[in-house]
Amino acid sequence: ANKAVAGPGPSGPNDEDGQNSVGATVRKAEEAFERALEGAGGVSSAGASPDRVDAAKRAELDELARSNRIKERLEVFKSRGS
Repeated sequence: ANKAVAGPGPSGPNDEDGQNSVGATVRKAEEAFERALEGAGGVSSAGASPDRVDAAKRAELDELARSNRIKERLEVFKSRGS
């Protein structure tokens, strides 16, 4: 009279229904991996994350500032040359 025992079996950990929960384990591992990548400054595979949007806005502002500095220098150069 062998009774089934809930818990890890030969196929891996079981959930409360006795089904293999490898999918849940894989999902948790993927989420941890994503957090580690983002924490290390890597790129998330989650698409347009808020950090990526912020980075794009900062890059746009940097480019605008650069263009403005160039225009100011050209104006100074033109005013001295005339």
